[in-house]
Parts: sequence; structure tokens; C-alpha cells
Amino acid sequence: MTTVDRIENMAMRHDQTPDTLTRFRPVCIATLRAGVFGLAALSLALAATVWDANANPASNTAEAPVRLTPSVQIMGKNLTLGDVFENAGAYADRVIARAPAPGQSVTLEARWLARVARAFRLNWRPQSRYDTATVTRLSHHLSSEVIQSQVKAEILSLRVDLPPEEVEVQLDNRLLTLTLPTDRPATLAVRQLQVDPRTNRFSAMLASPAQPPYAVQVPVTGQLHRMVDVPVPADRILRGEIISANDLSYVRVRRNSLPANAILDVAELIGQSAKQSLTLGKPISLNAIQPPVLVKKGALVTVKLQSNNLLLTARGRAMQNGGLDDVIRVQNLQSSRTYDAIVTGSGQAKVSLPSQIALQ
Repeated sequence: MTTVDRIENMAMRHDQTPDTLTRFRPVCIATLRAGVFGLAALSLALAATVWDANANPASNTAEAPVRLTPSVQIMGKNLTLGDVFENAGAYADRVIARAPAPGQSVTLEARWLARVARAFRLNWRPQSRYDTATVTRLSHHLSSEVIQSQVKAEILSLRVDLPPEEVEVQLDNRLLTLTLPTDRPATLAVRQLQVDPRTNRFSAMLASPAQPPYAVQVPVTGQLHRMVDVPVPADRILRGEIISANDLSYVRVRRNSLPANAILDVAELIGQSAKQSLTLGKPISLNAIQPPVLVKKGALVTVKLQSNNLLLTARGRAMQNGGLDDVIRVQNLQSSRTYDAIVTGSGQAKVSLPSQIALQ
């Protein structure tokens, strides 16, 4: 016994007339052959096709011409005869198939549509195999940015010690999105959240809508990052240039991505000299700067000695580079003696009393 015969026997047990079975048989065959025409995503609602045996067959034919709707957009989970055919008549609200998943589409091919039309006695026949209908289920989309924001809010509600501006959430699946039917609210709940305080790894269950019954439940994992604002060059700074406030801007970076000797306090940079070219937007390390060279090796320097009302001045030659407050060796131009001097400015230095003799 074939599957169609079994369905006919089932209908006869429900006291259906032979005329009803005659009209019921094409629908059964259309359903069983749907998979052959690429309609595996659809399941025909057989129970909805058994109509009143005493109905007038002529009432199924609408006065206006029946037209195929080639592009169908639906919100619910069921596809009706009226969704696919205009002027479908008395059975326009009859469910003929399940809708695809939210956000998905499926194409109803010409042969399948012809069988459905014949089963409901609609005056429509395909002119070619290109007479098809594409059914799309409308949907809401929750982007990865929305998911990250919701997860971050939930983490901050548990970790009140974390300033919101210092926290960044990174999902392991950076392309994660949630697709919901339009007949459900596009809201999101983060459930079963767990955060490892040692590694800052987290896991949770996403549920949408936010209140049950849930349409979608998806596990999510990721990493929690601490953020910090770091002063960086606003433009390229060349070697030897003195760094000013106008040369710097701020970028927000992950704390664990910074070098161990990166400078975080802008006050430590202003007035310093670049030991090497500094790259635009890149954090500056401590070994990339130095105090500016105010006295260069081999250059003439004015050395002063001041004690009470006495001021002595002499010219000397710097034996090494020196920045502000650096102690350098200076050679007396007349006696060729060398002595220690403290750099006080560009080409300027001072000595203490024990070095007075060396000035002579």
C-alpha cells in the first residue's frame, strides 16, 4: 500500500466522501513530491487541506484572475494560499506550507505550484518552469555590537569595581549575530554569566527575546580587556626633537598589549628629547626618550661660579653631552684642566666652590 493510499484510508475513516478524496489526492501527491523540487525546508500542512465535503466546488474559483506572487515576504511561521496567489478565493487563508527560518528564503518551483493550484481548483497554470515564487521570512537582527554591549553591561553589574570606560568585551565569535522572527520582540538577555577573575575569560548563554518563551538560545564566550589611555605622537617626531604638548595625542589601548616600559603619564614626555624617530600613534617607551642635550660634546660652554656677592665667569669646552642638571666634564681653555660642571641651560653650566681653582 502506498503512502497516498494510507492517507486516503485515513480520510475515509473520518467519513470523507469520494468527491472530497478526489480533490484531496493531488494535495497529498504534491506534499510527498515536494522534496523532489528542492522544498525540503517546507512541510505541507496536510490537515488544513481537508475541507467540507458539502462545499460547492465552484466557490473555490475567484471571479478576478488568479495571479502568482513571485516574491513573497511573510512574518509568521506558516505560508498560506493567499500569500502565493492573488485572488485565491475562499481558501486564501488556508495554510499550504511551513515558512522558512527567520531571515531565510526558499523557492517554490513551477511544478509544485501547479499541483497546489490544481488541488484548490485555482484557474492558474505555469507558463514555463521559470514561474516560481520566492518566499522570504522577515526577521530582526541583533548585531555583534549589540551583543557585546549587552554582555558588557551584565559584566559591569557583577564587577562594580570596574570603571565602564576601562572595559572592553571581545567575543570569540566576532561575527556572531542573532536572527529573530518579526513577531517576537528584538530584545536580549544574558544568562548564566561566569567570569574568571584570573584570566578575565567569560562565558554566558544568550537568550532572545529577553523574556521566555525564547526564540533563540546561543552560548557565547570571550575575553574581558582592561583599557587605558596612552599618550602617543600626534605626528612623526624626529630624533633629537624636543617633545611638547602639541606633539602628543591619546589613544585607548588594551593594557595587556602595552610594552612593560611604555610611558602612561604625559608629564614624563613633555620637554624630553627623542633618542630615535617616534612613530605616529604608537606608545612611547622609556628608552626612546632622554633629557634634551643642552650642551654638546666639543661645544664651548659658559661656566659660572657664584658665591655670596662674588660671580666668576669662564669659558670652557664640553667634554661630553649634557642635559639639564646633568654633571659633565668641562676643560678650561687656558689651563687645559678639567672639572665637573652642572648644566643649567643651553651652553650654560655652573660649578661649586671646590672647582673654583680649576676655573683659573
